[in-house]
Amino acid sequence: MTARVYEYGLLDPTYNAQLVDDQMRAGHRYRNVLVEIERDRRTEVRNLLARHPDVEPLEAELLAARNDLADRRGQIRLQRKSTRTRSEGASMREAAHAAKLRVAEIRQRVNDAKAAIKEDAVVQAAIATADARAAERVRQARASCATYWGTYILHEADVARARASGGEVHFARWTGEGRVSAQIQGGIPSTDLAADTQVQIAPGQSIKDRRVPPNAKILRLRVQSDAKGKAIWAEWPMILHRPLPEEGRIKVVTVHKRRRDCRRWQWTVTFTVELLDGWTRGKCGEGAIALNLGYCRSYDHLKGAIRAGYLIDDRGQEREVIVPTSIIDRINKSEAIRSQRDKDVDTMRALLVAWLRDHEAILPGWIVDRTILAKAPKDANSPEAPRIWHITAWKSAARFRALAFAWRAARFQGDDVGYDLIERWRYRDEHLQRYEAGLLRGALLHRRDLYRQLAAELSAKYRTIVLHDTDLSDLQRSPHPEEDRREIGGAKYNQRIAAGSILRGALDNAFKRAGGEVVIVDDHRITKACWKCSEAEDWNQLDREHICGACGTRWDQDANACHNMLARERAGAEGRRQAARAAKTADRKETRSERLRRGLATKRKTEAARAM
Repeated sequence: MTARVYEYGLLDPTYNAQLVDDQMRAGHRYRNVLVEIERDRRTEVRNLLARHPDVEPLEAELLAARNDLADRRGQIRLQRKSTRTRSEGASMREAAHAAKLRVAEIRQRVNDAKAAIKEDAVVQAAIATADARAAERVRQARASCATYWGTYILHEADVARARASGGEVHFARWTGEGRVSAQIQGGIPSTDLAADTQVQIAPGQSIKDRRVPPNAKILRLRVQSDAKGKAIWAEWPMILHRPLPEEGRIKVVTVHKRRRDCRRWQWTVTFTVELLDGWTRGKCGEGAIALNLGYCRSYDHLKGAIRAGYLIDDRGQEREVIVPTSIIDRINKSEAIRSQRDKDVDTMRALLVAWLRDHEAILPGWIVDRTILAKAPKDANSPEAPRIWHITAWKSAARFRALAFAWRAARFQGDDVGYDLIERWRYRDEHLQRYEAGLLRGALLHRRDLYRQLAAELSAKYRTIVLHDTDLSDLQRSPHPEEDRREIGGAKYNQRIAAGSILRGALDNAFKRAGGEVVIVDDHRITKACWKCSEAEDWNQLDREHICGACGTRWDQDANACHNMLARERAGAEGRRQAARAAKTADRKETRSERLRRGLATKRKTEAARAM
């Protein structure tokens, strides 16, 4: 079975909106409780292993090695900061690199020691006890969370994924965003949504809202049950811009609430649909095409545009994937507005703090509690001890906006200048924030639409899309001081604007939906190895074009990568076909004639063995 997710737009809830918000808030609290339980469980297990005689000295050695690595990296950064160049010398980098290797070696020894300890029956029993204690706390938290079961399952799944991955789990701050969900056991066909007990889609003729198009429906989602177990519903006008597949079964329906700007919310609903393997919608073409993700500036006739990728098919036709300047300009404008908002916050904060200090005698208690942290540590009991104003460290515009709204509701005598200062800032900041959010949202939706149109066009024309397995997140990570790799800010900026993961995801989704094939090839030296003679050489890849030193062929590095990807796809095609034939043969049911022939062959072997 294959699962696909369909997303639709919603308008603000028209029924039980407050209950939806309450469920989202309760689900958020439940998630943080689960995070607390998981962190406590991990701490208990770590302490149990760290106190073991075989691990404790290794942990101390690892801590010392980490501190040494941090010190060496700090020295390199300090040297670079003082000279504004990479003047630390090779010896300092080599020493830091050796310290890094030592940390990795000790960490491996620690992990091996912990793995050996876990084989001990006593340690296994202690870990099992910690797991059982955590599971019991989860059951108690679930019973008291006041969240409908479809919603709390989402949060339990989130924490379970974080636990399985081994990564750290973090608490989430409440921002008003959230999810409510309905889990449909066994699933239902999309044609049965009119009368289901968890989710329903009803005709929208009763909607009287000029924002709602004529084809709108009403989404009804069960968000709670009453004392008798009857459903309590919430309703949203739903923009059903495409039908759900009738061949699948709907398993999960989730409504998402996300912030659109400082005043408005964006509502969407996702349907997780389970489809049979091999299900397709549409028809793919023939042939193969390769995509190499690139992040350079495009040619002069599209000055300012960014090349998001380069395409070459098996017939030699080439094509650039371009992010036009209309998108880039809006993203840049939104970032410039954000920069201006940050400067406005800094200016307003300095003026507001000065006014609060000058008028501390008339400030009401609620302002003092919100803006003053405590008295200074020295002579804290003295009435003359200066107080620490933690408002000086505020950087969030949302925090100042909340202060402005609270101040509006509780004015006091003599506050005219201070209130006018923060209120004028709030009015201007909200205007800029909505402007910024609108520009950015329009640009990102435009880019996504371009990628989806390209994916639909290619999936209708070709059968196979060839992609490489580059981890795009690695390209955004800054190198450590001991690494020889240098950070190129322009390349990181271009990569962020191009959003290769979105382009790659759109192509993957379109080809699979059309019944095509997505082939992932190794990215090792696909750009440096010449596609004509296969000779690989190192060269300055800031230059887009290169002349091969072995055969003299001149090529664009992205085009060269596409040719190499197609060659690797052709080399592995026969192996994939053999594997597909073997899988098809293994799944095929044996015919009657084949059974008879196999039985006859077995009988003849038996008779021959007896004759001997």
